Amino acid sequence: NDFDFSDVSDGVLNLGSIALPLPKNSQVQVEMGENGPRMLHVVTEFGRMTPVAFAAPNSGGMWEESSNEIAEGMRSEGMPTEFETGPWGREVVGRGENGIIRIIAVEGPRWLYRMTAAAPHGKEDYLADLARSVIARSFIYRGTTPVLAGNSLPVDIPAPLAAQLQQAMAQQAQRAQHLENEN
Repeated sequence: NDFDFSDVSDGVLNLGSIALPLPKNSQVQVEMGENGPRMLHVVTEFGRMTPVAFAAPNSGGMWEESSNEIAEGMRSEGMPTEFETGPWGREVVGRGENGIIRIIAVEGPRWLYRMTAAAPHGKEDYLADLARSVIARSFIYRGTTPVLAGNSLPVDIPAPLAAQLQQAMAQQAQRAQHLENEN
């Protein structure tokens, strides 16, 4: 709360393990799974960013290993992929017909912060700069609870956002029930 991030952000979204500055004019989307929220995305005018914080070993080196696996996975799906060097080292960059995916990671003490930035062609440099600005202004809270290396750190959805999600899930359930009753 003592930092001024008004150059990039209008506010900070506290997710428990991540304090995430929300870029100006952005929207938060939550991807739902069977057991509740699965993934959080920040949608901007330049594309979509997906932040995730992971538990990591004390020895470090998790990003080098996982970046190789990520790049191999992207290549196996037919996406030309290369490594580029950014402010924190290796970045994975995949180029597809619909746009560019850039994965940036920062390793800290017992944590790894990974940001996936997906941009349409022509906006990839803007989104890469914005993603790096958000990363530089994010705070990761590892906590004291044991979490196996490679697992994502727990995320707490703020109460107002949780209320919106519950309302959306209830509406979705009502629509599903309505469709079921029609059949």
